[in-house]
Amino acid sequence: MVKGRYIALTGAAFLIASVLSMQLAVAGSCYKHDEDFKTQLMNKAASLFNQVDKDQDKKISRDEHDQSSLSSYGVPFERFDVDEDQYISWEEYKNQMEESHNIGGKKV
Repeated sequence: MVKGRYIALTGAAFLIASVLSMQLAVAGSCYKHDEDFKTQLMNKAASLFNQVDKDQDKKISRDEHDQSSLSSYGVPFERFDVDEDQYISWEEYKNQMEESHNIGGKKV
Protein backbone atom coordinates (compact mmCIF):
# COMPACT_ATOMS: atom_id res chain seq x y z
CA MET A 1 0.00 0.00 0.00
CA VAL A 2 2.84 2.38 0.89
CA LYS A 3 4.59 1.55 -2.37
CA GLY A 4 1.44 2.53 -4.33
CA ARG A 5 1.23 5.91 -2.61
CA TYR A 6 4.92 6.49 -3.25
CA ILE A 7 4.44 5.81 -6.97
CA ALA A 8 1.38 8.09 -7.08
CA LEU A 9 3.22 10.92 -5.31
CA THR A 10 6.26 10.47 -7.55
CA GLY A 11 4.02 10.60 -10.63
CA ALA A 12 2.25 13.73 -9.38
CA ALA A 13 5.60 15.40 -8.61
CA PHE A 14 6.86 14.53 -12.08
CA LEU A 15 3.70 15.94 -13.67
CA ILE A 16 3.98 19.19 -11.70
CA ALA A 17 7.68 19.53 -12.57
CA SER A 18 6.89 18.94 -16.25
CA VAL A 19 4.18 21.60 -16.27
CA LEU A 20 6.43 24.11 -14.50
CA SER A 21 9.31 23.52 -16.90
CA MET A 22 6.95 23.95 -19.87
CA GLN A 23 5.72 27.26 -18.44
CA LEU A 24 9.28 28.46 -17.93
CA ALA A 25 10.19 27.53 -21.50
CA VAL A 26 7.19 29.42 -22.85
CA ALA A 27 7.77 32.41 -20.57
CA GLY A 28 11.40 32.58 -21.67
CA SER A 29 10.41 32.84 -25.32
CA CYS A 30 7.53 35.32 -24.86
CA TYR A 31 9.66 38.45 -24.90
CA LYS A 32 11.05 37.72 -28.35
CA HIS A 33 7.63 36.61 -29.55
CA ASP A 34 6.07 39.83 -28.27
CA GLU A 35 8.70 41.97 -30.02
CA ASP A 36 8.21 40.07 -33.27
CA PHE A 37 4.44 40.34 -32.89
CA LYS A 38 4.65 44.10 -32.32
CA THR A 39 6.87 44.59 -35.34
CA GLN A 40 4.68 42.46 -37.60
CA LEU A 41 1.48 44.10 -36.39
CA MET A 42 2.79 47.64 -36.88
CA ASN A 43 4.13 46.76 -40.34
CA LYS A 44 0.69 45.45 -41.28
CA ALA A 45 -0.91 48.55 -39.76
CA ALA A 46 1.32 50.83 -41.85
CA SER A 47 0.52 48.85 -44.98
CA LEU A 48 -3.22 49.00 -44.29
CA PHE A 49 -3.03 52.73 -43.52
CA ASN A 50 -1.34 53.35 -46.89
CA GLN A 51 -3.90 51.21 -48.73
CA VAL A 52 -6.82 53.07 -47.15
CA ASP A 53 -5.23 56.47 -47.83
CA LYS A 54 -6.34 56.44 -51.48
CA ASP A 55 -5.19 59.98 -52.31
CA GLN A 56 -1.85 59.42 -50.50
CA ASP A 57 -2.10 62.66 -48.51
CA LYS A 58 -0.79 60.86 -45.38
CA LYS A 59 -4.16 61.01 -43.62
CA ILE A 60 -7.42 59.10 -43.82
CA SER A 61 -10.63 61.00 -44.43
CA ARG A 62 -14.00 59.84 -43.15
CA ASP A 63 -14.93 58.69 -46.69
CA GLU A 64 -11.70 56.70 -47.03
CA HIS A 65 -12.35 55.12 -43.62
CA ASP A 66 -15.99 54.28 -44.37
CA GLN A 67 -15.19 52.79 -47.79
CA SER A 68 -12.37 50.63 -46.47
CA SER A 69 -12.01 47.51 -44.38
CA LEU A 70 -11.28 49.72 -41.35
CA SER A 71 -14.98 50.27 -40.82
CA SER A 72 -15.54 46.51 -40.72
CA TYR A 73 -13.34 46.21 -37.60
CA GLY A 74 -15.99 48.03 -35.60
CA VAL A 75 -13.81 50.93 -34.52
CA PRO A 76 -15.66 54.15 -35.33
CA PHE A 77 -13.91 56.97 -37.16
CA GLU A 78 -14.25 59.21 -34.10
CA ARG A 79 -12.20 56.84 -31.97
CA PHE A 80 -9.24 57.24 -34.33
CA ASP A 81 -9.69 60.98 -34.91
CA VAL A 82 -8.53 62.10 -31.48
CA ASP A 83 -7.88 65.75 -32.43
CA GLU A 84 -11.27 65.93 -34.20
CA ASP A 85 -9.88 67.49 -37.39
CA GLN A 86 -11.96 65.06 -39.52
CA TYR A 87 -8.85 63.13 -40.58
CA ILE A 88 -6.96 60.20 -39.11
CA SER A 89 -3.24 60.87 -39.07
CA TRP A 90 -0.68 58.07 -38.96
CA GLU A 91 0.07 58.99 -35.33
CA GLU A 92 -3.60 58.75 -34.35
CA TYR A 93 -3.95 55.45 -36.19
CA LYS A 94 -0.73 54.03 -34.72
CA ASN A 95 -1.70 55.07 -31.19
CA GLN A 96 -5.12 53.44 -31.55
CA MET A 97 -3.52 50.23 -32.82
CA GLU A 98 -1.03 50.19 -29.96
CA GLU A 99 -3.78 50.79 -27.42
CA SER A 100 -6.24 48.27 -28.81
CA HIS A 101 -3.58 45.58 -29.27
CA ASN A 102 -1.76 46.23 -26.00
CA ILE A 103 1.48 47.39 -27.60
CA GLY A 104 4.10 49.93 -26.68
CA GLY A 105 4.32 49.18 -22.99
CA LYS A 106 0.66 49.88 -22.39
CA LYS A 107 -0.54 46.34 -21.61
CA VAL A 108 1.78 43.82 -23.27
